[in-house]
Amino acid sequence: MALGGFLCLFVALVLIGYGFVVRGSGYEFAELVFRVAAIVGAFFGLLGGFLILISTGSRGHRMSFTPHYSGSWAESSIRSIPDGKVGVYAVHNATVTIYVGMGDLKSRLQGHLSGDDECLASHRPTGWIAEVTDTPDKRRRTLVAQFNLPCKQQGG
Repeated sequence: MALGGFLCLFVALVLIGYGFVVRGSGYEFAELVFRVAAIVGAFFGLLGGFLILISTGSRGHRMSFTPHYSGSWAESSIRSIPDGKVGVYAVHNATVTIYVGMGDLKSRLQGHLSGDDECLASHRPTGWIAEVTDTPDKRRRTLVAQFNLPCKQQGG
């Protein structure tokens, strides 16, 4: 989808450039051609920007969670999760999803925050997102298949 967005932006630039060339040529309908090219170019520019935005999400990567809890990579944020909630979670930084895990959400995230996973710590997490589910193993496998994770889950 991002490729389509960049293609639309390219078409927009070509159309607007064409409009300027025709405008300066002295052609009888130059002003009309210029305006049409500018309007169509602006449309393709907006379409391109929209396609790029929806293909990357707000952090530059897709998060296909149904979030029940999320927060910053801080003890106070993780403490806000009620005890005993089981599900899947992802740890991310500003650009990528680093890790997808499952289990007791609060205790697993607290463990990671305290440094129990060297790979995770080396990617400098900035936040997490969690989803409560009755089938955490199945859901985790689905999510892992969607991401190119720099840190793979070792065990539970």
